Amino acid sequence: MSDSKLDVFDERLESLEKRVFGDFDKDADYPKESPEVLDSLCSINTQINSATAGRPQIEAVFKRLGELDEYLDTDAVDHLTVSLSANMDLILAEEDVIREHASTLEQIEQMCDVLGSEHIKAVPSLQTQLYELSTVHIQQQDQLAELSGEATTLLDKYNSIISLLSKQFAHWDAIITDMELAKQQKAA
Repeated sequence: MSDSKLDVFDERLESLEKRVFGDFDKDADYPKESPEVLDSLCSINTQINSATAGRPQIEAVFKRLGELDEYLDTDAVDHLTVSLSANMDLILAEEDVIREHASTLEQIEQMCDVLGSEHIKAVPSLQTQLYELSTVHIQQQDQLAELSGEATTLLDKYNSIISLLSKQFAHWDAIITDMELAKQQKAA
C-alpha cells in the first residue's frame, strides 16, 4: 500500500476510535494487545455485512453516513442557521414584544413578595373552612331555588286573583250602569 492510502486508513481509524471512545483514554481502558476487542469488532462487522447484503436501501444509507455526520455536527448547524445580522434584525423587529415581556416579568418579580406572603402560604390550611363555606353556599342556593319557586307560585295565584277581581268589578260596573240607565229611563 502507498503512504497516502495508509494515511487515509489511519485517519479513518482515528475517527472511528474518537467516535467509539470519545474523550476516554483508549490505551488505558482497552490495551492494543487485547484480542477480545478486535475479535468482537470483526464479528460485529461480519454480522452487519451479512445483514445488509442484498438490501440496497440500507447500503444507500451507509453510503450517506458521512453526510449525516456532517449534519449532526454542531459546527455545521451553526453554518446552516441564521446569520448574526439576521438574528439582530429579528430581535429588533420583536423589540416591543420583548420589552412588554420584560415589564411583565418585572411586575411578577415585584409581586413575588405578595405571592410568597404568609396569607398565600396559609391557603392549604384554610381548605376545610372553604369546603364548609362551599357546602353552606350550595345549601343556600338550593333554598333560594325553592323560595323562588314558591314566590313564582304565589305571584301566579295573586295575578289570577287580581284578574278575577278585575273581571268581577267590570261585571258589577256593567250591572250598575245598566240599572242606572234603566232607572233614568223610568224616571223620564
